[in-house]
Amino acid sequence: NNQSAFYLASFSYQFSSMVKALFFVQLAHSEFGWRCAKLPITDRFRRMFRAHFGSTPRGSAEIWGRIRDLEQGLRPVHLLMALHLIKCYPTEEVASGLFNCEPKTFRKHSWRVLQILQEHVFPLEVAWSSRQRCTPFEGAYISVDGTDAPIWEPRPWHKKWCSKKINGPALRYEVALELSQGRIVWIYGPFPAGRFPDIKIARMSLVEALRECGEKAIADSGYRGERDVFITPTGRHRASDRRKALIRSRHETLNGKLKCFKILAVPFRHDKEKHEIVLHAVVAVVATNIRLGDSLFEFDQ
Repeated sequence: NNQSAFYLASFSYQFSSMVKALFFVQLAHSEFGWRCAKLPITDRFRRMFRAHFGSTPRGSAEIWGRIRDLEQGLRPVHLLMALHLIKCYPTEEVASGLFNCEPKTFRKHSWRVLQILQEHVFPLEVAWSSRQRCTPFEGAYISVDGTDAPIWEPRPWHKKWCSKKINGPALRYEVALELSQGRIVWIYGPFPAGRFPDIKIARMSLVEALRECGEKAIADSGYRGERDVFITPTGRHRASDRRKALIRSRHETLNGKLKCFKILAVPFRHDKEKHEIVLHAVVAVVATNIRLGDSLFEFDQ
């Protein structure tokens, strides 16, 4: 219903040096657009909103529209709790002060929404079958790379956790990005970063998926060994090699967008079994914003 409206937030942040009351926002869910009843939607507002929640206001409105009816008692502020947790990764004591609730209340609602994002939004935004098979680049429709997320050092220690990328314990995920529109189409993991190099993870599932559909993928030198499916750097400086470098650079831009969420950039202090929930929630948020226009940089196919 284009006339329907919903409240995304109505609460106060308590910053000692900035402002005392911020964000009384009313969103109108009209053709994926929105209006603010209390404050003008300025560029500064959008920057501050994204700095605290990791999503654009429009992206947050889109996510809320998808999950609002999934569970009884779900409120917009619960979504904001979850977004603030993955974006800023505060302690529960700090976050509960910002949201004017008990730490256990913040924990309950934020993790409940993260699970909802994983179960209901992530599958809609990230699907292998949704990739666009437009004009291929040397037979490739996607780019692929591994990304490592740091965790607290497990006990007892084992070198299988040690990532050479970040020089510490980490979990590794495989991420694939379609070339045509820059949308995420594949997430696989997590794996102990030291025991599973990129090519080993790819051989567990992605290689077979590419062979079944007769496609290839642009990848870095860590994927050498499967020449029939991965196009890796050659060390030359032809135009095609520069194009492949540009594609890999755009994929690194996506990895940077994921690491803008502090929960993936600093050691994960929760049980590592929960890390997949967090990664899928972050990807759901990033993928939603990419689909709504917050795209990666473009290049000529």
